[in-house]
Amino acid sequence: MKPKKLSVAVGSNLKRIIKKSEYKTQESFAEGFGIEVRTVNRWVNDGIRDIDAVEDIASFLKIDVFELLRY
Repeated sequence: MKPKKLSVAVGSNLKRIIKKSEYKTQESFAEGFGIEVRTVNRWVNDGIRDIDAVEDIASFLKIDVFELLRY
């Protein structure tokens, strides 16, 4: 079994965290974060490679960055 790339794991974690957050949906999160829904959809499905974006998301959601980075 091939291990999951870290960027894809971050996207999976983001999807889970959004559902548990006050935003509940990708659309609501995108609106609150100030980005397009298709960007959130891309992050969730293809992963996030930009560490600055990961840090910004963690800060916005008021979570530790390692919650997004864990496998």
